[in-house]
Amino acid sequence: MAWNGSILALGLLPLLSEALPSSHRLVPRTWNGNDYACKCYVGDECWPGEGSWAELNSTVGGNLIVHLPPGAPCYETFEGPLGTISTYDAAACADATANFMGEQWTAEQPAALMWTYFTNDTCRPTRNPAGSCTLGYYGVYVIEAQTKEHIKAGVDFARENNLRLVVRNTGHDFIGRSTGWGALVINTHSFQDVEFVDEYTGPGGYTGGAVTIGAGVQGRALLAEAHAQDPPVQVMTGECPTVGVAGGLVQGGGHGPLTPLHGMVADTALSFEVVTASGEILTANSDENPDLFWALKGGGPGAFAVVLSVTLKTFPEQKSAGIIVNINSTLTRDEALFWEGVRSFHKYSNNFVDAGLYVYFELFAMRLHIQPFVGIGKTLAEMQDILKPMFDEFDAQGVPYDTTGKEFDTLWDLYIDLFEDEGAGVSGLTGGWMFSHQDVAENNDEIIEAFKTVISPREDLAYQGGIVGHLWDAGHSTPVSNSATHPRFRNSTDFSIAILPVPVGASWEQKEDLQNVLTNVQDEAMRRAGPNGCAYVNEGDPFQPDWQDHFWGSEYPELLRIKKEWDPEGVFYTVSTPGTEDWEVIEYGTRLCLSLELPSAPIVDVENENTNPISLKMADMEQSTPNLGVMPSDVRSEVKKPKKKKVLLMGKSGSGKSSMRSIIFSNYIARDTRRLGATIDIDLSHVKFLGNLTLNLWDCGGQEAFMENYLSQQRVHVFSNVGVLIYVFDIESRDVDRDMATYVSILSALTQFSPTAKIYVLIHKMDLIMLQAREGVFTERVRLVRQKTMEFIQGSGYTGELDLIPFATSIWDQSLYKAWASIIHDLVPNLSVIESQLESLGILIEAEELLLFERTSFLVVSSWTSNEGHNNPTEDRQERISNILKHFKQSISRFTGTPRNAEQFSLMEHKAGTRFSMFACKFTTNTYLMVILPPGEARFNSAKLNCQIARESFKFLDGPATIPSHQGQQSGVQAS
Repeated sequence: MAWNGSILALGLLPLLSEALPSSHRLVPRTWNGNDYACKCYVGDECWPGEGSWAELNSTVGGNLIVHLPPGAPCYETFEGPLGTISTYDAAACADATANFMGEQWTAEQPAALMWTYFTNDTCRPTRNPAGSCTLGYYGVYVIEAQTKEHIKAGVDFARENNLRLVVRNTGHDFIGRSTGWGALVINTHSFQDVEFVDEYTGPGGYTGGAVTIGAGVQGRALLAEAHAQDPPVQVMTGECPTVGVAGGLVQGGGHGPLTPLHGMVADTALSFEVVTASGEILTANSDENPDLFWALKGGGPGAFAVVLSVTLKTFPEQKSAGIIVNINSTLTRDEALFWEGVRSFHKYSNNFVDAGLYVYFELFAMRLHIQPFVGIGKTLAEMQDILKPMFDEFDAQGVPYDTTGKEFDTLWDLYIDLFEDEGAGVSGLTGGWMFSHQDVAENNDEIIEAFKTVISPREDLAYQGGIVGHLWDAGHSTPVSNSATHPRFRNSTDFSIAILPVPVGASWEQKEDLQNVLTNVQDEAMRRAGPNGCAYVNEGDPFQPDWQDHFWGSEYPELLRIKKEWDPEGVFYTVSTPGTEDWEVIEYGTRLCLSLELPSAPIVDVENENTNPISLKMADMEQSTPNLGVMPSDVRSEVKKPKKKKVLLMGKSGSGKSSMRSIIFSNYIARDTRRLGATIDIDLSHVKFLGNLTLNLWDCGGQEAFMENYLSQQRVHVFSNVGVLIYVFDIESRDVDRDMATYVSILSALTQFSPTAKIYVLIHKMDLIMLQAREGVFTERVRLVRQKTMEFIQGSGYTGELDLIPFATSIWDQSLYKAWASIIHDLVPNLSVIESQLESLGILIEAEELLLFERTSFLVVSSWTSNEGHNNPTEDRQERISNILKHFKQSISRFTGTPRNAEQFSLMEHKAGTRFSMFACKFTTNTYLMVILPPGEARFNSAKLNCQIARESFKFLDGPATIPSHQGQQSGVQAS
């Protein structure tokens, strides 16, 4: 019934507004069968009128402009969302054409990006003025802010009108956080103030030199100012000269040539001045708003506030030395020899960072360009001594190379001489991974193989990949950080950026394919080679699995809490930063929306006006107890008061827990689960099941940081009062020993606090195993699990019994339904009553088989089979039927355009001639009933009528109800 889905969507919006005060302006949208509530865009009724924009322009001193892409002057017209305007300007076109690949020119544009992929490249400079120039993924309006009040006005306007807000400084952004389709953009690049002090007097206990810089100050300009001081000083910046220091750099952590000496840029931050999501201008430091201060130091670019200025530590200037090394096709055509040179270089990377060096290198096909090795405070002779083992190995292997070195009086002199400018205007995807000391020491050969994969990820690609690498250890001088950066950066050796070019004009399908190559081929190769590493939020794939853990590790839960406190309405959005799990960009990269069908969202009973999903998610719900009314005493004695259920769903990150839960309980189909993100901490769902059973389902995030927390600080909370543990093993896991160790740790906690819990072990993703080998692989993995379980029992002195039930599962076949049906079957209260009722009905209507399905999941709750029905040779037919019926329901959803949570059919019939007849009908509020019968029209019609009459006897499945007396003596129409 399509209207039911409409009620569901409308019912969620008021609930959202309790959490999001401005959400009365959220725009309902449906995309790929899912429901969303979106930000407001041009063409929506909520889009501000011309008068509102004029008032905003006045408030910001006339600095509000309609944004035109940088290439617009080369076209006769710009076809923008506000209308089509004439734009051709020969002089401006010549300027854009000449400078489009230049970083500084790009930084000075109102909203351009250095890397153009995330603008959609729909208006590049051209020699064909008659071509098409459209907005792409740029914002509609830009505030070129000159004062902090201008920024406040922009934040307030976006919040009050529910607009997507983008904060843009230089556009030096690999992954699209500085742009957004249809957004209001605030440009902070004009904030260029720089003020040095010899002695910092603010809070935090630091009394050395400091510098306060505006949001728009770039790295090279800041270093020039630092060098001009008397005496000259050093300050942390990025390696690239055009990067804005106070914005995304420090908020993402920030690394550069001084990282070996002083840690991340965020480690040197002393104070921020910001505009918050509520429009308040305030200071954040160790005394004032310390939680926000901590989050701004590496917790995510653009996620918590708009930075107006930051105060950073300064350090005395030092002499420096630099060395350049090249191995390339000019020197050798021997590919194997080239890679031996790369292997030797990387083999000594731990030595380099342990000596306090910073190293920048570029690696492409037959080209290793290291420019430079940097030694701050070192002479050239000292540098050559550090590099000598590498050069000796080159010579011994016959690897040809060229090299040059130089000493400098200051780091500034080295920076200007040896660091090269980067290009702009290119289209590409960016990933990356940090390799730790341990990874390099133990897995250097695997890392080199991963590099080969990054450079040549697939033979059919028009463009091959590349790597930009950085050798540094943020823990060399700063082993403990008070910033929000990932703790693993304190044991780092090599942070390597993976690059994958994307052709301009690529189709959406091509882009999806290349994103898959980046995530699941290039980056995956590096992740596997570096199991002790992490990712860097400013230069990493935002669509990688477990981005929360990869970017922040154990710091993420606190960052999420701070995000919810300081920006509860989601005013600030930058992809894959804290708090963005509930947001999604839909409609081919355009609209930013809240998903109303996330697996984490509690199930809403649209028939109960008092249902409050927010309170359901937070409370431990008790099952409702049926009102037994006048039920006969013999039946009443069989009905037990339902007990509170707590089901733990656990397993390592990426094992497939969220996918299976979404398929079973949230009406996903298998292919749609690929867009699901990782579970963050504990995702608590109260799944209403059969009216009188609520599954208290705890989907526990499997990232190491969360697992450690469950087993320590949350041990009692997580493992007390558990009825069922469902532990999921990924059959594809490369680290089985670690998986087993985690499983045993979970057993230890479970037996301590819930010794009677039943344990289900799901060996998952079995579809990845060849069919003929599956049984053997499954048997061997179960044997290993049982062995580890027995070793735990013997080693711990545990005297109880562990009831372990294994299943082989896959989201691509009925095995998932078989496992979950068994789990649910054990949890259903009053099962004997249900079975008795089904048997009576089956005998009455002369059926061969009855299957009772739960409404949402289509799991088989109970069944009855006649003697004739037992002749059916298909053992897993119930699970197959579950799968078929659920897909039938979802097909109707797609055909009718109704949400997948809506009820789309009340009756399905099939008559197979002289073989059999069947029908599936809506039975009670919470169930469907399938009936399989011998052929015959009279029997078929009689059975349908009897099932309608029998509904009254099954009303107890919906919760409080009166079960009729004379149980088992049902009246009905006898088949003739």
